[in-house]
Amino acid sequence: SLDFGFYSSYNAGSIWSSYGTKLISSNSSQKGKLSINKNLVLDIGSYNAKKNGTEDESLISGRYGLNTSISFNYNLIDFNNRDKVYGPQYKYKPNKVNQGLNLNASLGYGIYDYSAGNSQSIASLKFGKSLIIGEFEKEFLDFTSLSIMPEFVIKNGKSPFEFDDFNASNRIKIDLKQQLFGPILLGVSSYYIIDGSDDDYGKFVDDVYSLGFSRRAYELSLNYNRKQESISLNFEIFNFGYKNFSNKF
Repeated sequence: SLDFGFYSSYNAGSIWSSYGTKLISSNSSQKGKLSINKNLVLDIGSYNAKKNGTEDESLISGRYGLNTSISFNYNLIDFNNRDKVYGPQYKYKPNKVNQGLNLNASLGYGIYDYSAGNSQSIASLKFGKSLIIGEFEKEFLDFTSLSIMPEFVIKNGKSPFEFDDFNASNRIKIDLKQQLFGPILLGVSSYYIIDGSDDDYGKFVDDVYSLGFSRRAYELSLNYNRKQESISLNFEIFNFGYKNFSNKF
């Protein structure tokens, strides 16, 4: 698949204003219990944001990035009912939830150049497990997703901006999502620092909290980033051209 879009922001945390465009190419394949996903992202933008290492000094600079990754997902235990067919009862998701215990791994590389003269790059290795339980069909606590992913990185260079300076610390990412009632989802993600040279060693950092509303045709979520003290609103639409199973949803 190939996606193209524009983005902009105003007064979002340490970003005073920004605008840009992204070109996203992705490819997915599956062989038995193994799924492979490849992604390539070209990002071009202009930013007026807080300068790295200062209290409140701003900097205006162009930002040109290329990110690529390949990820692997191997199903260790399958909790799915293969005889059950997607139908009108699934009103909270555009497809059946893929339940199970999975082994995940990812290799990534990213590089950014700036018109201010700086550049930075990072190579990362991630591996861990994820657990998904529940079909998101019932009205109460019928979906739980938990992912634990250690991440090891090698970084070169430094960003002129504070908001996108790559983190060079080895860490563990923890991501949890839970259905509360009906279409309402509560989520939290955080990093636990395992790098002894980091000032935040043994602490959770970069916490993001989310409150979502999930339906078959769309998903809306409100997110709060505690580090940047910023709030974002995400809206996704699924399956254009979809034909309803019934008039219930």
